[in-house]
Amino acid sequence: MMSLVLIALGGMVALGMTGCQVPAPESDAHWIEAADFGLHADGVTNDGPVLRRMLEAARAVDGPVKLRFPPAARIFVATGEEQYALRLDRMNDVTLDGQGSTFLLDASDLRFLHATACRNLRVQRLQVDVFPPPVVETKVLEVPDAQTLRVWLDDPSEAERVGGASGAEDEQSFFGMLWWTGRYATETAHVSPQSFRPVPDADRPGAVLDVRLSRPIPADTLARATASTMRLSLPVPGVAHRYGGSSMIRIDRCTDVQLEAVEVWSAPWFAFEIFRNDGDLIFQRVHVRPPPDSGRLTSSWRDAFHVKGNRGRLLFEDCMLQGMHDDSFNVSTHTWIVTGLLAEDRVRIAQDFPIQFIPPQVGGKAHFVCPVAGQILGTARIKRVEGLPFDDTVYLPGDHQAPELILHLEQGLDAVVLGAQVWDLSVANPDTTIRRCYLGNSARFRSPVTVEDCEVDALLFFASEDVEGPLPAGSIVRNSTLRQGRGNPEYAVVFNGWTDRPAGRSQTDLPPGGVFPLHTIRLENNDIFGGILIDKVRDATLVGNRLHEGPAAVRIVNPPPDGD
Repeated sequence: MMSLVLIALGGMVALGMTGCQVPAPESDAHWIEAADFGLHADGVTNDGPVLRRMLEAARAVDGPVKLRFPPAARIFVATGEEQYALRLDRMNDVTLDGQGSTFLLDASDLRFLHATACRNLRVQRLQVDVFPPPVVETKVLEVPDAQTLRVWLDDPSEAERVGGASGAEDEQSFFGMLWWTGRYATETAHVSPQSFRPVPDADRPGAVLDVRLSRPIPADTLARATASTMRLSLPVPGVAHRYGGSSMIRIDRCTDVQLEAVEVWSAPWFAFEIFRNDGDLIFQRVHVRPPPDSGRLTSSWRDAFHVKGNRGRLLFEDCMLQGMHDDSFNVSTHTWIVTGLLAEDRVRIAQDFPIQFIPPQVGGKAHFVCPVAGQILGTARIKRVEGLPFDDTVYLPGDHQAPELILHLEQGLDAVVLGAQVWDLSVANPDTTIRRCYLGNSARFRSPVTVEDCEVDALLFFASEDVEGPLPAGSIVRNSTLRQGRGNPEYAVVFNGWTDRPAGRSQTDLPPGGVFPLHTIRLENNDIFGGILIDKVRDATLVGNRLHEGPAAVRIVNPPPDGD
């Protein structure tokens, strides 16, 4: 049976979970002091060459090494190595200690840290910002019509930085963010600025603009938002190029990583990309937010944490995520499609989204699902992966596309069909915990996640689709406060068992006898302000939650045919 227990007051649950531990580099590590390499740390002079020399010295050390910067310095970086101020590729036992320093990156395509194929990496006590930031913040004075916003620039000197899309081929959707005070928390909507016209204003000379949008603001948004509570973040031309500067911090194919007391204040694309890592991956007091007391609303223009294809254990503790224009978390792996049935125990597959190659692994669990029926077709161990590149080189996004592979399975699966989706469950972030974190924007979970003791002012969305999977079966949300806010006008949390909708099929059509691939979810002892949607899920338990909009806010759609 579907277990649905609504209790006015639930007891507290004692947690006995122990956090992962990353072995720190040895205490006799070789120290590399930035001051010894001529660091200026004046916030103006380019210290990129100094960072380059420090890395060259670190690569020459045989054994653990620690790079240390002066306390609370402002370090301006305008040049780096292949788009990054620091590239730690294939370096082991490295500690990067900022001692509270802020790294100001030139607002070109330069990003902060790229670590590939490292072991025992530790980054601590630093902040990262972009100068000048890729955003112009404004207050909305009025809404002359649904396609126009009259705004007042926070800083009139930034008027010359306002402009439209650059027109570059790789520029993603060029949008700004409209913010307003919602029912329980801040709400937002993307808008697409098209043109800008100065408006004469004797009291605010040069600071008032009419922003014309490429399409009208939806009526339901204008019904919920009032000009007096609105603000508008405008992008500067060139922001969010998909194959330009990439993420601010990229950790790829590493083993055992710990970040502590690290803040990203601005990122023109993702703040963090965490791909294909192993071991223990610990993020403690890692914040993605605008600089405190800066008046800025925007931090990252895309996800704060874009987490894909990890085998290792992931722990996020005491993190504050706010101001991003996309998700606070996207935890998933890429979907592969069956393109050839070679034998009962052998199939050809292609990654649906060919960028950012995340291959299945020998010994992993290949999980097959029918995308039309929303039905599990079977699971089998992977015996061999044919077609993997011989040289798994270090690369930046956009340089390579995923090749087709042939999976050799330990047992045959006669139910698998052409077009079936497949994921390797062993590299789909199977052990992910988010604890004592604040989430100010929606979180998209495609693989199993435990959320506990958190405060969330946005939608928690558990689902899968044709690009990202494999479905977050086994997810838990407990001892948290969930408020409807950014990401959805109605719901605080949604579990959706299947979101792929081929042409001609409605969202709620299901085949008779379908076995839902999203199952075994639990909501326990939470304060929930807003609605709950459970759609096409098998084995859901709600217990001890305090529903501040009452039991009617819980909506259960398309329960399994057997009533489970």
